Amino acid sequence: SFHIAYKFLTEPKYAMVSLDFMMRGVPEWQRILAKQAWPVSANLMSKFIQLNEKLGENLKVADETFALVERKLRENGGPFICGGKISAADISFASLAYPLVLPPEQEKNYVGLDDKDLHPGYAEVVRRYRSTVAGQYV
Repeated sequence: SFHIAYKFLTEPKYAMVSLDFMMRGVPEWQRILAKQAWPVSANLMSKFIQLNEKLGENLKVADETFALVERKLRENGGPFICGGKISAADISFASLAYPLVLPPEQEKNYVGLDDKDLHPGYAEVVRRYRSTVAGQYV
């Protein structure tokens, strides 16, 4: 899921805006250091992790994972992935799915779907996953 988000957040036109999203609530000295390193880091991440080349593959894995979570919620009768009690599965899924859903209650801490500077492709991905049962679970 992070690879999908990084694909959009590291594109040159959006890289510095994305850094502002990621640096909310971070100490000033870290913000200054990150602003110096981010353009190079974003470029290296894009190339070495092959963010553009593997987007389709990463979306397929995310689709399969969201479908599995939806199926488990239905089979186990919820309200959690493994049934009646919260488990590591719930915490892991919510943590890893976060960049694909961008929960509205966390907009002040990171970025919101309606943020005017959000990459349109990323916004489309977030809308797609928010609309799923698993996405609403996050």
